[in-house]
Amino acid sequence: MAIKSGIIFDSKKQTTPIAGEIVLSKVIEGARYLGRVLKMAGYVCIYLSIIGFLVLFFPIILSEVEYRLGLRKEEPKQTRFADLMTAEDIKEVPPEERRFKLLVPKIGLEAEVIANVDPLNKAQYSTELKRGLAHAKGSGFPGEGRTVYIFGHSTNYEWYVKELNALFYLLKELEVGDEVKVVFGAENFDYRVGEKRIVKANDLSVLEEEVGKERLVMQTCWPPGTTLKRLLVIAYPNNVFSVL
Repeated sequence: MAIKSGIIFDSKKQTTPIAGEIVLSKVIEGARYLGRVLKMAGYVCIYLSIIGFLVLFFPIILSEVEYRLGLRKEEPKQTRFADLMTAEDIKEVPPEERRFKLLVPKIGLEAEVIANVDPLNKAQYSTELKRGLAHAKGSGFPGEGRTVYIFGHSTNYEWYVKELNALFYLLKELEVGDEVKVVFGAENFDYRVGEKRIVKANDLSVLEEEVGKERLVMQTCWPPGTTLKRLLVIAYPNNVFSVL
């Protein structure tokens, strides 16, 4: 201990910052700043992810919510053109040029049906399924007393619904008794679901017809997004369903 100008001075307690301490302080300060920046970047990424998720899945979420709340119910819409057509006009128009629509009120489905699509021609049906549902070539048309066979895409990933035009995405939700409507030409045909089947991909027994017995078969892949099996929802005309 030393005495300077009458003041006791402890030389051991006097410290002077050294270069290492200054550098360490700057490093700590920089790390804290970087931490704040990264934290803010993390929040931005989370917000952007939420927005992206909503944009991508909103149509699907909306469809599911509307279905669960019973809001997806629509009635067939008549057009002036259909009202003006007569039975004679219908006979002169080939199936491919007639108005052909499938409506399923329970799942809010209203879709165009492309007639006479070859189910064995992948190039053809892949193209037509981008436009709507497909009517299998060789199967009957509404009102003929035969099997009307309509098929369409489904998917196991919601984000593919729009890309694949997976109109039969909610077909699995249909149950016995549910209403199905078909508009063909100027006529409306009313059906009700009578049964559901899951069959092997090569099981064609559903195509076997009974003379004079009309039914509507709606087919999609099962499980959705695979080609392992087929989901068949079979509907019958209202007058037939009532006696089943």
